[in-house]
Amino acid sequence: MAGLSFLSNLETNKTFDRIFNVGMLLILTLIVRATYAIYVRPAAEHFVVEQQNLVNADPNYKGKRSILVIIQEPQPEAAYVIRVVAADPHDDVRILDENRRDLVAGHGGPG
Repeated sequence: MAGLSFLSNLETNKTFDRIFNVGMLLILTLIVRATYAIYVRPAAEHFVVEQQNLVNADPNYKGKRSILVIIQEPQPEAAYVIRVVAADPHDDVRILDENRRDLVAGHGGPG
C-alpha cells in the first residue's frame, strides 16, 4: 500500500512531471551531443582539411562553405538542445489552426 500512496502523491504534486522533464532533458542533451561527437565535428573537420588542401594546391581556389563548419561550435549545439526541449508540437498545430481560420475568414493570415 505504501507504493500506491507514493504514486498518487507523485501525481498530485507534479513531482513525476518534474522528474520526467529532467530525464527527457538529459536524454535529448545526450542525443544532440552524440550527434555532434559522431557526425558534425568530424565531418566539419574533414571539410576544413579538404578545403585547405585545395587552397594549398591552387591559391586562386575559392573555398566552398559548409553548414557543418558553422554549427560545429558549442553555442549552436546548446541552441539545438534548447530548441528541442522547448518544442511543443501542440503549439505548432495551434498556430496552423489559427492561420487556417484567418484564411477561411478572409483575413489573409498573419502579417
